[in-house]
Amino acid sequence: MVAQAAELLAVVARQAGQDAATTQAEAIRARASALALSNEVAFTRASRQIEAARSGQSGDVTLAQAAASAADVPLRICQAANDLTLLAAELASGSMSQRSADLCGIAQLAAGACSAAALLVHANSGLAADDPRRSSAAQTASETFTAAQAMLGTDTGGL
Repeated sequence: MVAQAAELLAVVARQAGQDAATTQAEAIRARASALALSNEVAFTRASRQIEAARSGQSGDVTLAQAAASAADVPLRICQAANDLTLLAAELASGSMSQRSADLCGIAQLAAGACSAAALLVHANSGLAADDPRRSSAAQTASETFTAAQAMLGTDTGGL
């Protein structure tokens, strides 16, 4: 979802002749696309470890390590979504204010993806309760939500 939203921002920026914003959005899209692939690999690895543990073929340490490492990718997805939301907000309040409705929609998509990714980090049973990835994901999701919500009051018809 983050890659698609970033691609939308790149299209809107390109149409507005905003080369720097286009480049930034494309960089976020590339990062998010790579993370989507990494997420698939991490999820598959963790799922296999869980299945092996259920069948008695894997130790608890291996299972905990797989589950914990699976939290890294959603955290990075959350961070990429945050970057996209903040970029959309900056552009909507500045050089691309005439496209604020488009940018607001993009920010809402990114904020939803950020929230979902943060939920995956929080729900990861392989992380200790005080693992800093939990608080980092929660803080990033909160910041992203706040930025996206603030955009709803700007030239979007007050949705």
